[in-house]
Amino acid sequence: YARLRSSLGNMCQSMVFPLDFPQVVSRVLKSIRVRVYGSIETELWPNLILGLKAQGTRCCLLNGRISRRSFKAYSRLKGLFSPVLGSFSRLCVISNTYKERLTLLGARADDVIVTGNAKFEALMNRSDPLKAGKLKERLRIGDDTFVFVAGSLRSGEDRPVIEALCRLKSRFPHLVIFLVPRHLDRVRDIQATLGKRGLGFQLWSRLELGQRRTEDWVVVDVIGPLYDLYGVSDVSFVGGSLVPKGGQNLMEPASWGCPVLFGPYTENFSDAASILKRSEGGFIVKDSDELYDQALTLFSDSGLRKRVGRKARMALETSSMGAASRQASVILEQLDMARAGSSYGP
Repeated sequence: YARLRSSLGNMCQSMVFPLDFPQVVSRVLKSIRVRVYGSIETELWPNLILGLKAQGTRCCLLNGRISRRSFKAYSRLKGLFSPVLGSFSRLCVISNTYKERLTLLGARADDVIVTGNAKFEALMNRSDPLKAGKLKERLRIGDDTFVFVAGSLRSGEDRPVIEALCRLKSRFPHLVIFLVPRHLDRVRDIQATLGKRGLGFQLWSRLELGQRRTEDWVVVDVIGPLYDLYGVSDVSFVGGSLVPKGGQNLMEPASWGCPVLFGPYTENFSDAASILKRSEGGFIVKDSDELYDQALTLFSDSGLRKRVGRKARMALETSSMGAASRQASVILEQLDMARAGSSYGP
């Protein structure tokens, strides 16, 4: 919320999302009038959405997806979620698989549009080589230094990833490693794992305050820098995938032309995983040994590493599909329709 206020506070109003209890939702809807409501991915809050629909709001689902696990759970509650999904004027979904699942749960097939993943298009113009160069300079990373970024690490991944990277560092002594947990409460566990191995490390928050980087292991203990760190990385690992957490956005490092390694559990980003595997811009690693072997292969062959990075970037370009632009058009279309039938005034 603080980051939202600091980045968009002068551009729009913001509020904390209401708890989905009838009395809370009722109180909120008495104080605000919403023409178009955009719900992201699987944020399907029954009381709020049904309340908005009753108020005359046009509801849109954006970047819609529903995992296999969630689909099974929602199927048992179809009586609850069918009217919720039926309240959406438009549902923009990532793939045909998600369209089929949401339709089976009660969405009207004619209202479901396959647009692709908006997160992918948004990445197309986000990478900035000049910014990456300045970051490398600030971090004192020379051209002869390799960088590995392990991003979005979840519980159960710290040890196998660190074990693989220790072996890798024995082969490449000048390797610089950034460990980025998905949630900040994981920072202490990562610190403890490094401490038990006798590995010196620094915290990113200290580097942000001007401390010089003197260690080759850096633990990122703030929210925000992961994407830019992918820009200085030679090889990356995207977490939430060695353990059954569904994975994270595999296309973030790909947008920088960085080879992408990831585990077998990528259900939340299955489309990205499939595209990267087909294009040979990314590779599945099932455990610590495979992570080490694949990273070693990439670091040992600069030509291969660059080719894989280019293929990763091309995979992103192929899969972006103009998804964000198409979904923005849907929102504007719904806004025009809401204005045409509005009783709220201009």
